[in-house]
Amino acid sequence: MKLSQTIRFFASKDGTRIAVASCGQGQVILRAAHWLSHVD
Repeated sequence: MKLSQTIRFFASKDGTRIAVASCGQGQVILRAAHWLSHVD
């Protein structure tokens, strides 16, 4: 079985862009990418 990943971008109310990746079928599993951070 070959799974392909789909990436979509959304904007929050303040204009921040949010990327969402999805792959496969079935129930949704939400996982935050905790290893990413914003560096000032």
